[in-house]
Amino acid sequence: YFDSFATTEERHSLAIIDAQYEDEQIVSGCEIGVITPDGLVAGAVVWDNNPDTQINLAAFGDDPQTEEVEGFLPGESIFFRAWDYVTDTEWEFVYADFSLVARTNSLLRTSR
Repeated sequence: YFDSFATTEERHSLAIIDAQYEDEQIVSGCEIGVITPDGLVAGAVVWDNNPDTQINLAAFGDDPQTEEVEGFLPGESIFFRAWDYVTDTEWEFVYADFSLVARTNSLLRTSR
């Protein structure tokens, strides 16, 4: 669903620990997209609601070598959306508890 995003060398690796919408757990199989403040999809992953599984999500940044903005700019907030494959519904303002695993630049301010 969230498959229209550019993969760049600039990225943060996020470990998603929990994902909820309106205080309800997002079920396995739903897709979580990481979104820039301008609404650009900058990465996505299919959620697995298994507590023994760490879900890694790459939040791609802008490629400074191009004129087009492909992902997050330095200092931008990170937002999450989810797509429920059962109801074909996209949810905004998803809560995602995550930890930063690695980063390749200074992109990061979070909005959870």
